[in-house]
Formats: sequence, C-alpha cells, structure tokens
Amino acid sequence: QYTQRDPSVNTQYGEISTHELPDGSLMMLNANSCATLGKKWKEGNDREVWLNGEAFFHVKKTPNKNRFVVHTNDLDVIVTGTQFNVWTRDNKTSVLLTEGSVTIRTPQGEEIKMLPGEFVQIDHKTLEKKKANEETVLAWKENRIIFDETPIADAARMIQEHYGLKVIITDSALEGKTLNGMMPNDNLDILLRSIEATKEFRITRKDTEILISNP
Repeated sequence: QYTQRDPSVNTQYGEISTHELPDGSLMMLNANSCATLGKKWKEGNDREVWLNGEAFFHVKKTPNKNRFVVHTNDLDVIVTGTQFNVWTRDNKTSVLLTEGSVTIRTPQGEEIKMLPGEFVQIDHKTLEKKKANEETVLAWKENRIIFDETPIADAARMIQEHYGLKVIITDSALEGKTLNGMMPNDNLDILLRSIEATKEFRITRKDTEILISNP
C-alpha cells in the first residue's frame, strides 16, 4: 500500500493489486510491476508516477486541473482526468486510452494527442498509432488473457513476464504457430492446460522452467 514514507508499490509474479492514490485516483497494477509516486502530491503540483510494468489508471480531476503524469523510460503520459492503460518493459511502451484525452510526449519532444479508443506504441524510440482491441489489452484486469492470432513466442514472453518462470520453445518450427481464444490467467497450471488443450503444443513444467514442444 502507498504511504508517504514509502512512495513505491510493487506486485509479485502472478499478483494484481488496486491502490487509491493521494488525490483519490485509482491505480490497478498488473503482476511483476512497480509504481513510484512523486513526493509533491499537493494542490497545484503535477501528480507524478514512475511506472515499470503495467497499470490501469482512473484519474480524478482536481479543482484547478493540475496534471497527472505517468513517466516511463520511453515517454510521458500527461492527463488531467481520464482512464487509460500503460504497459512498459524492455524499451517498449504502449498506451491505450479508454476515456477522456491524453498527450503522449517523448524525450525527444515529439507529442501525440490521443482520443478514446486509440492505442499508441513506442518500440526502440519509434512512435506510432496502431489498432488494438480494447478487450484484449485490458483482459488482465479480469485475470484473463486473450490470444488473437498471437505468435507462441509472444505468448511465451507474456507468461514469463507474469509468472517469472523461464519459457523455452524447444523447436524453432513452432515459433510460426499462433494461439487464439480467451483463457484464465490467475492460475498458471490451468493456463498451461488450456494452451495444451488446443492440441498444437505439448507443455512440460520443470521447476522454474516451462518447455513448449510439438505434441
């Protein structure tokens, strides 16, 4: 829980938590994520959060409309009152706006204004607007994961990020295969069985490793 003495909140692998911020805004933090709040959350100052991982924010407007700023390594998200999702890891950041408006600003000074439903991604300093399915992006809030022609290599990365286990694809021929469907994501064993039930993959779990091979 956020306190003035300790302005950081962390989630463990497989854990999702919700926090009320000092201004009454809500922050839902996905697994394996860290958010650090600025120390000057007083009327008139910017409300600042530094994020590594993924979080959904429901930002409360203040009487004098002071800004709410989420900082990542790749960009800043600047708002007054709105709802949006930020994912940031490994020199990549994406932002989905669900309500209101935000401004995206890169360290190079490039700015993009977003409208509800828009999705912006920065990958190794290249910024672009892309199409995204809101239900797919926000599925983590309901402890679900939605695969939509998702390459198995991407699915492996998602499992690794969420649960902290090394995922190894044993046959390079599998990397072209994709996954589809909605699966539960609050229990690793059930998720792995759901993937195996597609009959496209064989999954073996060994201690801290997960092996994905041909069936």
